[in-house]
Amino acid sequence: MLGAAGSGGAGSVGLVGSVVWRFLAEYGSSMPSCLKVLDAYLLYVLLTSALQFNCCLGISTFPFNPFLSGFISTIGSFILSSQCGPCAVSPGSQGVKSPPNTHTHLAVAIEEELCLEDSPATAY
Repeated sequence: MLGAAGSGGAGSVGLVGSVVWRFLAEYGSSMPSCLKVLDAYLLYVLLTSALQFNCCLGISTFPFNPFLSGFISTIGSFILSSQCGPCAVSPGSQGVKSPPNTHTHLAVAIEEELCLEDSPATAY
């Protein structure tokens, strides 16, 4: 009975290893370099936050405010980079763009605001 459980575990480890190697091979060949750089940055931020959390658990929580600010900033950086980064650098995407004629609409709105302030109907 022990031999059957042990052989099943060895087979699943070999299967996981082959899946990991296949993933790494396809990732290296098909992923653009700008996304690889973004993934490396995300891994760095993730490891930094894990290191901060482990130091807080293992050493001390005495300066809790610096830990909290550093940990929250790394988590926030990870979330923003993982959500906004790929849409800006992936091939074929238009990137993050502002709506057309934003400055024109802003100028018209400011001009209308100034004109309304000078009109006698709004004077009290």
